[in-house]
Order: sequence, then C-alpha cells, then structure tokens
Amino acid sequence: MWVVRTTWNAYLADATPVSARPATFSLSFVVFTMAAGLGSFLPAIFPMLPLDFLEAHRIAFVALGLLGLLTPLAVLRWGIDIKPTRSRRGILPRKSLRILAKFSTANLMVALGAGLIIPLIPTWFYLRFSVTDAFSGPVVAVSSILMGLAAIASPSIAKRTGLVVGIVAT
Repeated sequence: MWVVRTTWNAYLADATPVSARPATFSLSFVVFTMAAGLGSFLPAIFPMLPLDFLEAHRIAFVALGLLGLLTPLAVLRWGIDIKPTRSRRGILPRKSLRILAKFSTANLMVALGAGLIIPLIPTWFYLRFSVTDAFSGPVVAVSSILMGLAAIASPSIAKRTGLVVGIVAT
C-alpha cells in the first residue's frame, strides 16, 4: 500500500503545476483515506451474507485484489508526457543529500510502523477481546473516514497560513 502511495505521489507531483499541488495532494489523501475507511467497513456486512465468514473474506480479498490490478489501466488514461525544464547531472543534488537522508529515514520509520501495525489492529482486537473484524473493521473505518473528512480543510489552511505552517498545525 505504501509503495503504491509513494509512486502515486511522485506521479501527482510531476503531473500538476506547483500552484495546484496542495489541493491535488489533499484530494488524493482524502480519496485514499475514505476508500481505506470504506474497505475497513466491508467486514461489517459479512454476517449478513449467506456465506461462511472465512469464505466472505476470501471473496472480498480476491475481488479487491483484482480491482487493484485495474489501477494502472485507469492511470494510463490520465497519463501525460512531462519533460523536465532543465537537465540534471545526477539524480540528487549533493547539497541536499543529508537533509533528504534524514527526511527519508523519518518517513521510512513512519511507513514501516504504519504498514506493520495498522493492519494488525483487527487481529489484536480478535486475539485480545475475541472480537472479529465485523466489529473492529467499522471502528477503524470511522477513524479513517473522519481523518479523510478533516483533510478536506487542509488546502484552505495551507493557503491562509502557508504550506509549512499548515502542515505543522494540522
């Protein structure tokens, strides 16, 4: 999931003008977070289906996996050719290497923590409280959906206070 988000964010940065990036990244985050929330809510309907709980999970995983395979086809529709305004000698400027290394290390820690821990929350609920994801899924979904709704305000906050202050404040 995080690898796809990173690639998608790089694509968005290349495909949008600088002035539209705050709104573009906010919209991307809102859509991604709300979709994750809806996906987390999905197990709540499994008890209502005429299927075994495990079978419902398997069908959902396969269906969502196949849907995920369609993503590159959807992106191809929006694809554009972007040429850099000037050529570079290397991939990274040497003077920024130290700052980029610190930034990348911090992001790596957050991504590894979120990528390893957040998906295990429903499992922890099940092992600790014997609660299936039919209950814990909607709890996680509410959190994701509220976070997505809150992010809707981020472009206007960034426009009023500036990008850095807007990021730090929120």
